[in-house]
Amino acid sequence: MSGFQRSKSFDSFRRVKNESSGFSRGGRNFRRGGRGGRGGRGRRGGRGGRGRSFGGRGGYRRNNDRQFGGGYGGGYGGGRGRGRGRRTYREGYLPDGRLARVQQSGEEQKEIKFEKDFYKEHEEVKEMTKEDALEIRKEHEIKVLNCETFYKPLTSFQQADFPEKILELIKEKEFEKPSPIQAQTWPMVMSGHDLVGVARTGSGKTLSFLLPAIIHIQAQRELAKGDGPVVVVLAPTRELALQIAEISEEFSFSCDLKTVCLYGGAARGPQIQLLRMGTHIIVATPGRLIDLIEANETNMNRVTYLVLDEADRMLDMGFEPQIRSIVEKIREDRQTLLWSATWPKEVRKLASELTNNSVRVNVGSLKVSANPNIKQKFIFLRDFDKKEKFVEKVKELNEGEKILVFVQRKVTADEICDYLFEKGISSESIHGDKTQYMRENTLKRFKRGKINIMVATDVAARGLDIDDIQYVINYDFPEAIEDYVHRIGRTARAGKFGTSISFFTDRSSNMAKKLVKVLKDSKHEIPEELFKHVRRHQSSGRFKRRGRFGGGRRYGNRGYGGGGGRWNNRGNNRGYQNRSYGNRNNNYNSKHFSDSETNKSQDKK
Repeated sequence: MSGFQRSKSFDSFRRVKNESSGFSRGGRNFRRGGRGGRGGRGRRGGRGGRGRSFGGRGGYRRNNDRQFGGGYGGGYGGGRGRGRGRRTYREGYLPDGRLARVQQSGEEQKEIKFEKDFYKEHEEVKEMTKEDALEIRKEHEIKVLNCETFYKPLTSFQQADFPEKILELIKEKEFEKPSPIQAQTWPMVMSGHDLVGVARTGSGKTLSFLLPAIIHIQAQRELAKGDGPVVVVLAPTRELALQIAEISEEFSFSCDLKTVCLYGGAARGPQIQLLRMGTHIIVATPGRLIDLIEANETNMNRVTYLVLDEADRMLDMGFEPQIRSIVEKIREDRQTLLWSATWPKEVRKLASELTNNSVRVNVGSLKVSANPNIKQKFIFLRDFDKKEKFVEKVKELNEGEKILVFVQRKVTADEICDYLFEKGISSESIHGDKTQYMRENTLKRFKRGKINIMVATDVAARGLDIDDIQYVINYDFPEAIEDYVHRIGRTARAGKFGTSISFFTDRSSNMAKKLVKVLKDSKHEIPEELFKHVRRHQSSGRFKRRGRFGGGRRYGNRGYGGGGGRWNNRGNNRGYQNRSYGNRNNNYNSKHFSDSETNKSQDKK
């Protein structure tokens, strides 16, 4: 076996042989010790040479599939090299510490069988009759589809057969019993089924997938050096990812498991360092996870449990390509759980393609519906009266109770905080222009009660999971009814009660009809003023249609006349580009349509 050793000159090399022992000593050098020779097969690597600055690197040892090097030199001043060298490809890391592309393909790891069916029905559950189980499902509006086995819902945490440490933590948190979505899905998930869960926000979906994930990890073989995670949870926003990771860390730490949260808008360095230390669970936004996979900082070879939380929101945000790219890197026989608050066709399509023979569990209506534990209040007013009315309302509410305020625009969030400050009321804001550190710090202060009022844009609407928010105020009414439901869903979580207060102006008349439907579905009292807005919007809609198809000049008398439209001027394309909406001098149209449209366009800017 031969080895190479550096001489006094950096440009010349001499070969040192030691066939019998496989051991050679490095030479001397004024600045740096020479590199030790390569050790023989089955023996340790060559020791690094001595040098005045520091010892040289030790040689390599080769032993079948593993490679270890002799260590770097013994420090400044010319110590001898000793110990092991840097880990090489076979150990799973590059010389600079990055995760290596293992010579042994990840496909071999993906072929290793894994355990995913470990549910044992508790004696109390066995004694439950099918009629009793169906009664529980009916009481909590639970619907189960595509499931051949009849899984009875659990009525206590003990029936789930979780580890004792998890049960102790649940007891500390004073959770009385599983939520409906948890009670029905835990037996299915722990039996190894792919699952699609559809339930409103605040229904307890997070623990529905996290606690079975811990059981799943404990049933697998231990992680080796260079292995990626066993569980991956994808979330649409940084806030939601952090919330899930916080809960995951709390429960997984009690079982000696590690969780790492990966998200954009923050430095990659600290996240990479955590990945290199090894992790069982990754909670991530799709974009950042793809970045770190492509940078070779982690891999999906060991992933057998995949969760897509708030899948509808991820599709709305355009994450479908990233989701598919991540899924392609995971073994096909994985267990996949997809969770959503709504069930549109885009989510149905994604679920059918990413899951295999999945069970579907719906809790509550598939329609956009609000939590019945929320008391929904409305204040009907003009736009320029909102600020004063808002401050008046905030002062009326009980001092010390948490208030979450939603606005449409980032600049409005800061303006509201400034206005409250002028009135002697402390508050803070979070939105997309704030740094990640500022946003996290504000959220922590709000959670701990250091501040009682937080003003937010919709960036926080789906991510917040704070149990003790008493009031949600919609300073600006949202432009989609789904956003309204998700906003007010920040209160009355975990079975508690809460109140939402929404400022409703003429600008939001187009939302009145959908809002009436949401209130009806939640069996809520509907204000008479809301019906007036419905009639007003319907009336303005008829007026719009008359303007669209009316006769007149192609340009509608410079855009203000009563004609011009798609079907005017013999189908001239230029006529189509300048639709007219009736006479702007008409008081009704000016007040209830034209100004509203102008305001909307300004908002978008």
